Amino acid sequence: MTRWRSFVAAAMAVGVVAGCSSSASEGSDEPSPSTQHKQKKTNSAGPVEVKGGTAAPGSLSDFQCEPNGKGRWVASGTLTNNERNDADFRVTVVVAPPGTPSATARQITVPDVPDGKSKTFSSKRLPVTDGDDPVCSVQVARLR
Repeated sequence: MTRWRSFVAAAMAVGVVAGCSSSASEGSDEPSPSTQHKQKKTNSAGPVEVKGGTAAPGSLSDFQCEPNGKGRWVASGTLTNNERNDADFRVTVVVAPPGTPSATARQITVPDVPDGKSKTFSSKRLPVTDGDDPVCSVQVARLR
């Protein structure tokens, strides 16, 4: 478990995720290929921008990502809106061997999280990129 948490932290720092989308309530299981996207900073003191939003790793808690009893990878967690306005979030999850240059991702959109409130999300049957010893990584973006 410590190994994947370390990888999750590294993935959030590098921003190694993008891909397909689904809604938190729909839980679509149709993966799409993704390519590596790097985060970019607007300035050294400002928030880190990611494609379509602003990185929000501090909004994620209770994140779990692991194979279920049938060997299918599943992910779940809680998003908390710590801002003064309602927010939409995008959670991107990748299951791939470390160092994979291109992987398939699942994006989960969690809309309309009221200020100061939390919402849970889950995704079943995450796509897994072929290779040995896949690990789970996650990125959270605040879209508005």
